[in-house]
Amino acid sequence: MLKQAMHAGLNAVGISVQDLEVVPLPVTRFITRRPAISGAVALRLDGNDPNSIVIQFMDSDGADMSENGHREIERLFTREDYRRVFPTEIGDIDYAPRALEHYATAIESMVDLPAIRAAAPKVLTDYGHGAVSFIMPNLFAKLGAEVLAINPFASASGATRLDRDRNASVVADLVTSSGSALGLMFSPGGQQLSVIDDAGRLLTHRQLLLALIAMRGDSLEGSRVALPVSVTQHATAMVESRNGSVVLTPTSGAEIMAAASDPFVALAADPEGRFVVPGFMPAFDATATFVSILHHLAASGETLSSIIDALPEVQMVSREVVTPWEQKGAVMRVLVEQAKTHEIGLVDGVRIHHPDGWAQVLPDPDDPITRVTAEGSDKASAERLADEYVRRIEQLVRS
Repeated sequence: MLKQAMHAGLNAVGISVQDLEVVPLPVTRFITRRPAISGAVALRLDGNDPNSIVIQFMDSDGADMSENGHREIERLFTREDYRRVFPTEIGDIDYAPRALEHYATAIESMVDLPAIRAAAPKVLTDYGHGAVSFIMPNLFAKLGAEVLAINPFASASGATRLDRDRNASVVADLVTSSGSALGLMFSPGGQQLSVIDDAGRLLTHRQLLLALIAMRGDSLEGSRVALPVSVTQHATAMVESRNGSVVLTPTSGAEIMAAASDPFVALAADPEGRFVVPGFMPAFDATATFVSILHHLAASGETLSSIIDALPEVQMVSREVVTPWEQKGAVMRVLVEQAKTHEIGLVDGVRIHHPDGWAQVLPDPDDPITRVTAEGSDKASAERLADEYVRRIEQLVRS
């Protein structure tokens, strides 16, 4: 209903629309990069609130529109400062032909298909009642994979009722009992990927990031990896040990995708388990991430569990502190002043380096809270750093 209303509104101001019907968000981004298309709008259910709709705007590169772009749209909409057209100038509606096929073919071209087919991987996949289920069967057939699938059809009601934690436990049990090489859980929008290794362990977002870095090995030499400022120090160390470099970005998806557009960036990620494979498209894409994992496992002959076992242990903790909107700016200014004797980073919020680790303080853009993330040489030092900055913020809020 809302998509049809959006069509009518765009047509009424002279804009022609290509309707992609129901597709994962990465497919929308992929099609948007065609020369004749100027941008995209995606409408989807809010994963955290089934009574809310998310309207997502993308630029001509398929990346999320910047915050300045969002503010400009809101300003024009509020002021009703948009063009009215004559009846002869009303836009058209048509459909992008073979969008799913073109997307799948492009993904296939970035990997060594014969090597993956020779490995004949066995994969357990939870589609999460999302639109990814329209793409994967055809893609799996070309990859020569043996697939066990659950929740294999698109359903808005099914996606909103899905309990991700309980489902992860079910997928992990099925991976071990079926002898699968790995298990996959796709978010309904097709951007986020959760992975279970062949030992039945659900990987954290940080573990999956370190595994992707480890898989690339020497191919990172001379390349860059774009990561948010809250990334573990182990990621930086692993990239640099392979003669690559890390580009620290703000935590917003738009900033990370903008950094991934650099031709020298070989990998990018955000803190929520969304990854960019720039060799395919500089945007979050769970399907491209999964195919990349299969490619590297087939090329190396390793199991995912052996790669995970070799990773360093990450000791990070996160806290949230209630901070009134009117006090956020003052709190950040005082914290920066207090940190003068330490090395600090101001890419996003403030990241303060200590001898035994670091802490990042970042005001939330949508809620009256401040997020504190800390990493230490062990869990105790990480908790000590996080608790110290929580205490400081609470004191400043009360004063």
